[in-house]
Amino acid sequence: MKFKYFSILLVSVVLLGSCEQPLQTTGPQPLSEADLEQITATRNSYQEAFNAKDLDALVALYTDEAYLLPPNQEMVQGTDEIRQFLEYQFETTVKAQNLVLTAVSTYGVGTSSEQVTPPGATDFITLKSTYLVALKKDAGGAWKLAAVAVSPDAPPAPPQ
Repeated sequence: MKFKYFSILLVSVVLLGSCEQPLQTTGPQPLSEADLEQITATRNSYQEAFNAKDLDALVALYTDEAYLLPPNQEMVQGTDEIRQFLEYQFETTVKAQNLVLTAVSTYGVGTSSEQVTPPGATDFITLKSTYLVALKKDAGGAWKLAAVAVSPDAPPAPPQ
């Protein structure tokens, strides 16, 4: 009887022990030149697709479970919701255009500016923001947007 309980205990310890992951003793590995080039290409593709209002190309740059954290708005998750958000931004709310993205570091930090026309206004204003993106390599090795957070620099001046 004691042997039976000991065997069950031993098997449990072995099974639980095999579930543990070894501690990771190294930090993130530096990005290769190829990775940096692909990340730059992703940023450039985003800017081009945004300015062309190409929703299919924009959404294709996000992972399926991506997060978008726009300023002063609810978090958006998943490519369907991101598509709806961008479509609304382009056509109804602010008619965003002329996006310019400038990388500040290789870690997904940068600045942006875009021209928008607020509801009821006839002239555009320029919004300046900072952004932080988290990128993830997909199964095919392409870098995709996993999370994007945007923070406006300051409220824009009203149109004259």
